[in-house]
Amino acid sequence: MALIQIDSFKELFNVGVGQAAGILNQMVGTNIKLEVPDLEIIRQKRNLENIEIINKEVLSAIEEKFEGVFSGKAILAFPLRSASRLVSLLIGEEIGSPDLNSAMIGTITEVGNILINALLGTIGNIFKAKLTLSFPHHFKGFGIDLIDIEEETPQEFVIIICKTRFSAEKLQIIGYFFLIIETQAMERLLSAMDKKME
Repeated sequence: MALIQIDSFKELFNVGVGQAAGILNQMVGTNIKLEVPDLEIIRQKRNLENIEIINKEVLSAIEEKFEGVFSGKAILAFPLRSASRLVSLLIGEEIGSPDLNSAMIGTITEVGNILINALLGTIGNIFKAKLTLSFPHHFKGFGIDLIDIEEETPQEFVIIICKTRFSAEKLQIIGYFFLIIETQAMERLLSAMDKKME
């Protein structure tokens, strides 16, 4: 994939997370910045084994499946320590407190829902078509298990891994966005992005 196309994807993700940041700021009254410093596109599931975050840490993740002009699923995942920091920031509870622990899943699910909807809404706008999303589902696991693509059909899917940085009140919180889409849809998306850039 050409570098310019990867840069276009980064810009696409930046637009989506920028919209999500605006929604989060309105919700909590805190100036939260979201950035996309790194983005990687994987075309074979086995190549994920070389990505440390996929295999070394348990992640707290939110998944939503989508369908429409194309189908796939989106996952927002945080290492557990980052998840605790983010929830602490959003609800104003100390890390380790009973109230924070009880609010963890609900808060992470809401953040994931906001970010996934913003990003997929941005992609849908490029196609001028709406994507229908499933209800968000929270679970924990290693990234390789969260992605859950059958090894027998790896050529049918493309995995986009987007590192997302949440910055607020001198905190740096890292999350990972996984977008799994059909290969043909990926090609159509690239074509649509190229036309938009012309």
